[in-house]
Amino acid sequence: MKQTDLLTFKHKNMSRSHENTFKFGVYQGESTVVERIFSADVFNPVIRYSVDIRDMIPTIIFKLQRTLSKRNLTCIYSRGKLENTGIEPIYDLVNMYKSILDGKVDGYVNKLSRPPIVSQVINGKTISGVECKFGLYINDNPIVERNFYVDEFNPASRFSLDIVEIVNDVVEDISANLKANDVNHMWQDYDLISTYGIYIHQIRDLSRDQRAKLLMNRRNSTYIKQMRSHFRRQFHQNR
Repeated sequence: MKQTDLLTFKHKNMSRSHENTFKFGVYQGESTVVERIFSADVFNPVIRYSVDIRDMIPTIIFKLQRTLSKRNLTCIYSRGKLENTGIEPIYDLVNMYKSILDGKVDGYVNKLSRPPIVSQVINGKTISGVECKFGLYINDNPIVERNFYVDEFNPASRFSLDIVEIVNDVVEDISANLKANDVNHMWQDYDLISTYGIYIHQIRDLSRDQRAKLLMNRRNSTYIKQMRSHFRRQFHQNR
């Protein structure tokens, strides 16, 4: 391998090893139903490490419950025609899994069998169904995890395109939320710079409480004058 190729190879691997990723996953018992991984590096680090999707949780659970209990599922798909053949292969995911089961030994968990129903009392209300879980993670560290219960759980939903599409929709909603927060954060930085004469590296050194206080007092002329003097002194002391 040439030296330039070796350097390029090392650079690519270093970049890959430092990539930050989000993962959204749906799980039932010990098995994964579907996972989607997407880049976290496209967002400001402050936004990346302070994700809050609490307002989205009820909608996410509703979408997942509806899909995992759906009767009419799409479990057959095609990747399109094979090059130079004109043949369009069709993949029946449920039947493919059934053929895999034929070669399994006794004791193998059949994912087409319905898991046990469990009951939980939540806020004084008894909820029954198959227990599932969704989670959002950054670099495999949990941001939020929630158990939820699916009435009339359809085991075939594990092999459906429907659950993949719903997870893609959820990920797009989360990404849109993060992008909106990212843009808002950028405009807040601009306000801090123009209001207080502060430099970007000084903004990065602010704690969350300090930042919030500065933003809250953007119309307080006395406070602005005091903080302008403070940041100016701070800048010259650190030069």
